[in-house]
Amino acid sequence: MTGAADNEAPQSDPVMEDDGTSAGGMSSRSNSDGAGTETYSRSLFMLGHGTPVWDPIGDLERPQSSLESGVMIGDVGFMTDEGDFLCYFNVFLPPQDPIQRRCPPGFVPLHPPPKEVDIAKDLMYFPPGTALVSNAVSSSVHSSSPLDITFTVEARESAILVLPDGASREDLISTSRMSEYVQQHALDWYIYLNEEISRLPFPNGSLYIITGYDKATKWAVGTSGSKSYSRRNGPMTARYKDHKWSTMGIGAKASSPNGGYGKCAVFIRGMHVAISVPKWTASILYHQPPAIIHYFNVLSVPVTGLRAKLQSALEARSSYKKVYVKGHDMERMFHPTEVILRILLSEVDFHCRF
Repeated sequence: MTGAADNEAPQSDPVMEDDGTSAGGMSSRSNSDGAGTETYSRSLFMLGHGTPVWDPIGDLERPQSSLESGVMIGDVGFMTDEGDFLCYFNVFLPPQDPIQRRCPPGFVPLHPPPKEVDIAKDLMYFPPGTALVSNAVSSSVHSSSPLDITFTVEARESAILVLPDGASREDLISTSRMSEYVQQHALDWYIYLNEEISRLPFPNGSLYIITGYDKATKWAVGTSGSKSYSRRNGPMTARYKDHKWSTMGIGAKASSPNGGYGKCAVFIRGMHVAISVPKWTASILYHQPPAIIHYFNVLSVPVTGLRAKLQSALEARSSYKKVYVKGHDMERMFHPTEVILRILLSEVDFHCRF
């Protein structure tokens, strides 16, 4: 198989796409004007800081230690349709750690965990008063204390992130050791998640492992969709003043003080993880996907020519399970790296077969 982490291409399994910019996730829940978590992430993605996180706090019912630490390097999970990163386990922590929500059977952490010298840190990567905006959104700063900014939106979709106290950045310097570990265990992770967590299917390529993030103690986010935009009515405006929003046509929210959580990730970076088509088919699909299936439920490549005839003959002679996965359908947000994963899987499949 092929891995794309750290510019390496080992012949091993699984496929990992170290995008350094984004994590794949599920589609947004939209408000009445068509804006939602996907709109927010898509609009800020091109800034190149990673996946923009609409809900940096996430699940408030998780253990207090997890609320205080927030997202950590080594977390394995996915972006939910609520716009937060849901972590199931961390590859560097022991299975009995309270942060570990669902460890696969026989889980053995990657040891030793990263040291301080293994992580690049910038405690004030974004200075206080930073406002990040998507294309065709302008800002006018009226005051820095208290922070007072007016945003003018002249786009069908928009996103705004305000960092009143700035934000720090941390990134794992080398992902080589992590990549080798993931290659050994990723198939077991997918089998466990698809068999044990019946409420949600985990399609190939949906798992994401965190290698970096930008964290803030205070933030405010805003987004607008196509239904709010009208050339006839002119630009939309939003005003952020002293950590409060006043908007027209823009959905917005801000972090609350004393919320019982620590610094939270406003951007995350990491690696998508996918299994080769032969192993995914043999271990997860059982060779028998239904006739109609959503694209993201089977990250795969077309089977053509002699191989198509051979696979059809083998399936006709064998008895396979008729059910793909248990649980409910789950929409997922499209991400450009999914296209890259398809290319990598095509190359991997070629090396495995011939």
